[in-house]
Amino acid sequence: MKLIKRCAAIFLTVLFFGHSASGGLILTHGQSFEFEFQAISIYSSAPLGNPPAQYANTHFHLGSDDLDSGDSLIFSVFENSTAEPVLRSGLFNGSSSGFTGGGFFLGDLPSVPWQDKQGVLRIEVVTGTVELDSFSVETLIGVQNYEQTYAIPEPNSVALFFIGTGIIYLRRKRFPNRLGLTRHNSRGKDSRI
Repeated sequence: MKLIKRCAAIFLTVLFFGHSASGGLILTHGQSFEFEFQAISIYSSAPLGNPPAQYANTHFHLGSDDLDSGDSLIFSVFENSTAEPVLRSGLFNGSSSGFTGGGFFLGDLPSVPWQDKQGVLRIEVVTGTVELDSFSVETLIGVQNYEQTYAIPEPNSVALFFIGTGIIYLRRKRFPNRLGLTRHNSRGKDSRI
């Protein structure tokens, strides 16, 4: 019975922290977040008959806390680093209609970005608070369409800590002699736990 209660407690802890880990990154007035991507997965090939037009797209996606009427942010796109000139930047304002993301078409640039499948995206909050959920990027290299969505942030370290601690705790309680742990008893002798 104790083991069932312990398992239930660990499950609820993991569920609680795991749920908060899947939420986005919360940014407030004056804060910014830069995201550098190093690879884009292949999505599809264009038909061989018609060579496709050159294009690239990028979007940001907000969590359940969408841009309200008083919220605004600047979304900027860079080729390889923020030290380089910005490819495109724009101000996005919230509205009462439930704005949950935005982005750019980048195919009209002199050269199509991210041919090396890497780049940098930046969100700067001008007013209010936003919850950044993910970025998506897409580019065409030859006849291959590359597209990827990146979740922000990675799993919460607190959630990973509690998952690991719960596994160690259950293992220790279930198989105490397999770990070879000892403790010092009141008579000054070591004994196995």
